Amino acid sequence: MSQPAAPQSGPVLTAVSAALQRGDHATAMRLSEDAVRNGTNDPGLLVLAGQGRLQMGKPRDALAVLSRAHELAPDNPEVLNTLGVCLSQLGLHRDAASLLEKAAGIAPEMPHIHLHLATALEDLGELRRAQAALEEAARRRPNYTLALSRLAGLHARRGEFDKARKYAEHTLRFENVPGATIALAMAEFADGKLEATRWRIRPLADDARAGPVNQFIALGIMGDVLDAEGRTADAFAAYSKAREILRAHVAPHFTAEESAIDRIRRLTAYFRVAPVEPWRAQAGTAGSNKPVHVFLVGFPRSGTTLLEQALASHGDIRTMEEVDCLGDAVGEYFYAQDGMERFAALGEADLAKLREDYWARVAAAGVQADRRIFIDKMPLNSVHQGLIARLFPGAKILFALRDPRDVILSCFRRRLVMSAHMFELSTFEGATAFYDAVMTLAQFYRDRLGFPTLDIRHEDMVADFDGQMRRVCDFLGVPFDGAMRDFAAHARDRDIKTPSAHQIARGLNSEGAGQWKKYRDQFAPVLPVLNPWAERFGYEV
Repeated sequence: MSQPAAPQSGPVLTAVSAALQRGDHATAMRLSEDAVRNGTNDPGLLVLAGQGRLQMGKPRDALAVLSRAHELAPDNPEVLNTLGVCLSQLGLHRDAASLLEKAAGIAPEMPHIHLHLATALEDLGELRRAQAALEEAARRRPNYTLALSRLAGLHARRGEFDKARKYAEHTLRFENVPGATIALAMAEFADGKLEATRWRIRPLADDARAGPVNQFIALGIMGDVLDAEGRTADAFAAYSKAREILRAHVAPHFTAEESAIDRIRRLTAYFRVAPVEPWRAQAGTAGSNKPVHVFLVGFPRSGTTLLEQALASHGDIRTMEEVDCLGDAVGEYFYAQDGMERFAALGEADLAKLREDYWARVAAAGVQADRRIFIDKMPLNSVHQGLIARLFPGAKILFALRDPRDVILSCFRRRLVMSAHMFELSTFEGATAFYDAVMTLAQFYRDRLGFPTLDIRHEDMVADFDGQMRRVCDFLGVPFDGAMRDFAAHARDRDIKTPSAHQIARGLNSEGAGQWKKYRDQFAPVLPVLNPWAERFGYEV
């Protein structure tokens, strides 16, 4: 380490070194934690203590000691690496990636740093950069199964199943890594090999030792096999068990705060009675030098990714896929109990600063607002339209719709990145209640805020792509561009963050329409909630 050890650290360092040499990491971390309590300034001991706290699931506690280590040794690669891992666990993925890139530049020979960099980049949705980091890790350490299995999973996520199979089989020759088994099962399922998929995934689905996340994914794949065989009751049971396992695993992270559904209901209650005028900022305040600003919203699994990818192929349109650039303002005002009144009272100078922060986050995400139209695609920004109305009064809303019953089934079956919002989707009834709450609030916004809004039904877009995209282009004020028809080819060269990636690369298809009907018996308890929305949006009930 670049910082010399404090004199009192000498015996501790000797004991820690001896523990590490005999492979006793637990003792090394315990001794390091004791040294922290005694005021050590040795970066190595601080890092070990931080690693121990991370292993105990306490990233916020780890951040304190790792930040101190970073102050003492700002260019030490292991300090940078461990702090980057900590920031990733805290959801600060861009900050994590920056530190890990620095660490990889200082110590490129350390493969685990490239592996952790790939994690941060994947969490950011920068999948090709994540792939490059994994390939570098595998190059630095031949037969590095952690990197090889992650490469298998990354290619499977993109629907590149030949590559996924190659990396998975290579991994499994050396080690039985669950991620490789999952990637190989996904490839077999994509080939229609149901029995092979079942044989591959069943041991993982039945084995709690695989860990809750791997077991959740394996049970979901088993559900897909059963669904393909027409065994809908068994498939639904597999999906339900998968969700139960995941919910139990993540519940401690989300049960100590106001739930997402309670927050949305609180916002709805506020907008039922709040004076609407403070939420209508004066036209022209968002900045005349900016492009036409459009928010593509809806509900998860409603077709926002297909619509965004088609629009991204238009020469006059720049899109941004699921980068949370409103997050700080949402947390400060919409999440706080007294935040709505404080936000309604903000003057133009404060609003201008929030707009500057938003555009700074757009730029930090590597997105250029350099075309006539800028589209911010984040489905559940449908919940934050009140904030959008004050910050960007000239904005337009594209609202993606899909049969609510297919939406709920897709949310229940597919693997979504866990968050407070996605936690609400971890039970069938919870997903239905959350959908109802989101759509109720969105309807209040529509009735009261007067946004220019265009609804696009996913099924209509699949059935009449040109006609629906002409409607969208007319709404946005740009001519129809035939390049949008080639969105599938373009999508293969882009990073798509959602579970729709490999579906988008296949082009238009109507396979998902009406899937809920196979599960009509399971839907019976929630149809009284969903059918009124289906009828409102023009679907048969």
